[in-house]
Amino acid sequence: MSDIVTLKIISNLNYTTLVTFGDSLTDTGNGYRITHNTWPPVPPFSINGSYSDGLMWNQILADEFLNRATLQDFAYGCATTDSNLLQPTIGYNTNIKGNYSLRNNAKPPGVRQQITTYVNLSLNENIDFDRTLYIVWIGINNYFYDPTLTPLQTVESMMESIYVLVNFGMQQILRNLFTFNIMKF
Repeated sequence: MSDIVTLKIISNLNYTTLVTFGDSLTDTGNGYRITHNTWPPVPPFSINGSYSDGLMWNQILADEFLNRATLQDFAYGCATTDSNLLQPTIGYNTNIKGNYSLRNNAKPPGVRQQITTYVNLSLNENIDFDRTLYIVWIGINNYFYDPTLTPLQTVESMMESIYVLVNFGMQQILRNLFTFNIMKF
């Protein structure tokens, strides 16, 4: 199914909340905060700390396609599927200008840890699961940080995280992984 068709279907549903988990492709500023506002560098990236020079896809989805749904973003730049499987640091490249020591000490939570944080924060909340859409967009950093990991290890790790969501009661879950064939590496 094409992305446009998917967006049209989603926009016809009555979601009031969008909860996202992932890496820099989803992070709206969480990674920026744990690096004491040193990474990603501003400019060229947005002053709000996202890995973009404008709005992120989840902000646009919540605002424009889901009729101003509340966005709860738990994503962190440089995150992997699970910090227990693979723990990166933010902005690990020492050739990039900026305060490397602050970035090197910032360890983003993996998606499994992001989901656990969400579940723990939500234990006493009254969540309308029928009107809440959950999106997990993760996996590419596993290959960047450890090319010896097999695709099966990454997929199994991602699925274990999604099982945590399902066991908590979440019903509307979308999973995505970056399209590798458009990467220039």
